[in-house]
Amino acid sequence: RQHMKPSQHTVISAVTSGIFFAGTHSWPATIACFLSGIFIDIDHHLDFFLNKGRFPWKYSDLWSFCAEEKHGRFFLIFHSYELFALAWFAVLYFHLDIVWFGLLVGMTVHMIADQTVNPASPFAYFFTYRLKHNFEKKWVFDREFYKSLKK
Repeated sequence: RQHMKPSQHTVISAVTSGIFFAGTHSWPATIACFLSGIFIDIDHHLDFFLNKGRFPWKYSDLWSFCAEEKHGRFFLIFHSYELFALAWFAVLYFHLDIVWFGLLVGMTVHMIADQTVNPASPFAYFFTYRLKHNFEKKWVFDREFYKSLKK
Protein backbone atom coordinates (compact mmCIF):
# COMPACT_ATOMS: atom_id res chain seq x y z
CA ARG A 1 0.00 0.00 0.00
CA GLN A 2 1.04 3.56 -0.53
CA HIS A 3 1.09 6.59 1.75
CA MET A 4 -0.81 9.80 1.20
CA LYS A 5 1.56 12.48 -0.04
CA PRO A 6 1.33 16.23 0.66
CA SER A 7 0.48 16.88 -2.99
CA GLN A 8 -2.46 14.47 -2.75
CA HIS A 9 -3.67 16.10 0.46
CA THR A 10 -3.40 19.49 -1.23
CA VAL A 11 -5.58 18.40 -4.16
CA ILE A 12 -8.14 16.75 -1.87
CA SER A 13 -8.15 19.82 0.36
CA ALA A 14 -8.68 22.13 -2.63
CA VAL A 15 -11.65 20.09 -3.86
CA THR A 16 -13.11 19.84 -0.36
CA SER A 17 -12.69 23.58 0.15
CA GLY A 18 -14.34 24.35 -3.18
CA ILE A 19 -17.38 22.30 -2.21
CA PHE A 20 -17.31 23.84 1.26
CA PHE A 21 -17.27 27.37 -0.18
CA ALA A 22 -20.15 26.56 -2.52
CA GLY A 23 -22.22 25.60 0.50
CA THR A 24 -21.15 28.31 2.94
CA HIS A 25 -19.89 31.32 0.93
CA SER A 26 -17.50 31.99 3.81
CA TRP A 27 -13.95 32.81 2.75
CA PRO A 28 -12.47 32.62 6.27
CA ALA A 29 -14.04 29.21 6.91
CA THR A 30 -13.01 27.98 3.46
CA ILE A 31 -9.41 29.05 4.06
CA ALA A 32 -9.49 27.25 7.43
CA CYS A 33 -10.88 24.16 5.68
CA PHE A 34 -8.16 24.22 3.03
CA LEU A 35 -5.23 24.84 5.38
CA SER A 36 -6.31 22.38 8.06
CA GLY A 37 -6.67 19.67 5.43
CA ILE A 38 -2.96 20.02 4.72
CA PHE A 39 -1.32 21.24 7.91
CA ILE A 40 -2.80 18.62 10.24
CA ASP A 41 0.36 16.76 9.18
CA ILE A 42 2.49 19.10 11.27
CA ASP A 43 2.37 16.40 13.94
CA HIS A 44 4.63 14.26 11.73
CA HIS A 45 7.31 16.93 12.17
CA LEU A 46 6.85 16.78 15.93
CA ASP A 47 7.15 12.97 15.85
CA PHE A 48 10.36 13.24 13.84
CA PHE A 49 11.76 15.65 16.42
CA LEU A 50 10.75 13.45 19.36
CA ASN A 51 12.35 10.41 17.71
CA LYS A 52 15.48 11.98 16.22
CA GLY A 53 16.13 14.98 18.46
CA ARG A 54 16.15 17.40 15.52
CA PHE A 55 13.72 18.88 13.02
CA PRO A 56 13.45 17.40 9.52
CA TRP A 57 14.89 20.17 7.38
CA LYS A 58 14.69 18.00 4.27
CA TYR A 59 11.40 16.51 3.15
CA SER A 60 13.19 13.30 2.20
CA ASP A 61 14.24 12.83 5.85
CA LEU A 62 10.67 13.24 7.04
CA TRP A 63 9.33 10.90 4.35
CA SER A 64 11.94 8.28 5.18
CA PHE A 65 11.04 8.38 8.87
CA CYS A 66 7.29 8.23 8.27
CA ALA A 67 7.07 5.79 5.36
CA GLU A 68 10.25 3.72 5.24
CA GLU A 69 11.75 3.28 8.71
CA LYS A 70 10.70 0.31 10.80
CA HIS A 71 11.62 1.72 14.20
CA GLY A 72 10.36 4.71 16.09
CA ARG A 73 7.16 6.01 17.57
CA PHE A 74 4.16 7.76 16.11
CA PHE A 75 2.43 10.02 18.63
CA LEU A 76 0.40 11.80 15.91
CA ILE A 77 -1.38 14.09 18.33
CA PHE A 78 -3.63 15.64 15.67
CA HIS A 79 -4.45 12.32 13.97
CA SER A 80 -6.75 11.14 16.73
CA TYR A 81 -10.37 10.03 16.49
CA GLU A 82 -10.84 10.87 20.17
CA LEU A 83 -9.71 14.46 19.54
CA PHE A 84 -12.05 14.68 16.57
CA ALA A 85 -15.01 13.40 18.57
CA LEU A 86 -14.42 16.06 21.23
CA ALA A 87 -13.89 18.80 18.65
CA TRP A 88 -17.03 17.89 16.66
CA PHE A 89 -19.02 17.75 19.87
CA ALA A 90 -17.77 21.22 20.86
CA VAL A 91 -18.50 22.75 17.44
CA LEU A 92 -21.99 21.29 17.24
CA TYR A 93 -23.04 21.58 20.90
CA PHE A 94 -21.70 25.10 21.49
CA HIS A 95 -22.57 26.33 17.96
CA LEU A 96 -19.04 27.59 17.40
CA ASP A 97 -18.22 29.94 14.54
CA ILE A 98 -18.26 28.56 11.00
CA VAL A 99 -14.46 28.92 10.85
CA TRP A 100 -14.24 26.10 13.43
CA PHE A 101 -16.60 24.06 11.28
CA GLY A 102 -14.37 24.63 8.25
CA LEU A 103 -11.28 23.70 10.24
CA LEU A 104 -12.85 20.39 11.27
CA VAL A 105 -14.20 19.58 7.82
CA GLY A 106 -10.68 19.94 6.36
CA MET A 107 -9.10 17.84 9.08
CA THR A 108 -11.81 15.18 8.91
CA VAL A 109 -11.46 14.73 5.16
CA HIS A 110 -7.70 14.47 5.65
CA MET A 111 -8.19 11.71 8.23
CA ILE A 112 -10.61 9.81 5.98
CA ALA A 113 -8.04 9.92 3.17
CA ASP A 114 -5.28 8.75 5.52
CA GLN A 115 -7.36 5.89 6.92
CA THR A 116 -8.35 4.82 3.41
CA VAL A 117 -4.95 4.99 1.69
CA ASN A 118 -2.18 4.68 4.28
CA PRO A 119 -0.95 1.22 5.28
CA ALA A 120 -2.29 1.66 8.79
CA SER A 121 -3.82 -0.85 11.14
CA PRO A 122 -7.59 -0.43 11.52
CA PHE A 123 -7.17 1.20 14.95
CA ALA A 124 -4.06 3.27 14.21
CA TYR A 125 -5.86 6.61 14.33
CA PHE A 126 -7.17 6.05 17.85
CA PHE A 127 -4.85 7.78 20.30
CA THR A 128 -5.76 5.30 23.03
CA TYR A 129 -4.71 2.40 20.79
CA ARG A 130 -1.35 4.01 20.10
CA LEU A 131 -0.92 4.81 23.80
CA LYS A 132 -1.73 1.21 24.77
CA HIS A 133 1.04 0.07 22.39
CA ASN A 134 3.56 2.69 23.54
CA PHE A 135 3.17 4.53 20.20
CA GLU A 136 5.43 1.97 18.47
CA LYS A 137 5.27 1.96 14.68
CA LYS A 138 4.83 -1.80 14.53
CA TRP A 139 1.33 -1.33 15.97
CA VAL A 140 0.46 1.62 13.73
CA PHE A 141 1.32 0.09 10.35
CA ASP A 142 -0.65 -2.87 9.06
CA ARG A 143 1.25 -6.12 9.55
CA GLU A 144 2.15 -6.80 5.90
CA PHE A 145 3.50 -3.30 5.33
CA TYR A 146 5.49 -3.36 8.58
CA LYS A 147 7.10 -6.68 7.61
CA SER A 148 8.14 -5.18 4.26
CA LEU A 149 10.12 -2.33 5.87
CA LYS A 150 13.86 -2.82 5.58
CA LYS A 151 15.34 0.03 7.62
